[in-house]
Amino acid sequence: MHSYGPCLINELPKWDKNVETSSETIVNNETISLPGGTLTIKQLRAILNVLPVEITIIDENNINRFFDEDQNKVFARPKMALNRDVFSCHPKRVMKMVTKLIDDFKSGKRDSMHMISTVDGVQVLTNYYALRDENGEYLGTMEAVIHIDGII
Repeated sequence: MHSYGPCLINELPKWDKNVETSSETIVNNETISLPGGTLTIKQLRAILNVLPVEITIIDENNINRFFDEDQNKVFARPKMALNRDVFSCHPKRVMKMVTKLIDDFKSGKRDSMHMISTVDGVQVLTNYYALRDENGEYLGTMEAVIHIDGII
């Protein structure tokens, strides 16, 4: 293995001793501190809204808890569906699949599922993920819908 010396500088910079970060999540009025760093609430909201994906989160009790704020969604998510049972907002034709998927996530039988489909002439990749804590306990499900027209 080769060791390279400084280039265009006299010496390599020295980093301060590694500062141990907390593995806890701390929320205060303006920030949320996670093991990976700290964000303001405004930054977190902007991040969730700039990601090129439609996000839906349901909790461990099958309650819709979060939708990203994109107004041009492939799957309509009315605000009145928030804090309501996820099964109340799906058509009958997919109810069996939704129920089975969530049951599989809760039991640990599976952690994700991915489907490509065409909705109103737009190709989309719909990803479902089981959300789990560091001990593997089921926290809920995330649906992430990505427009793939023009990507593949």
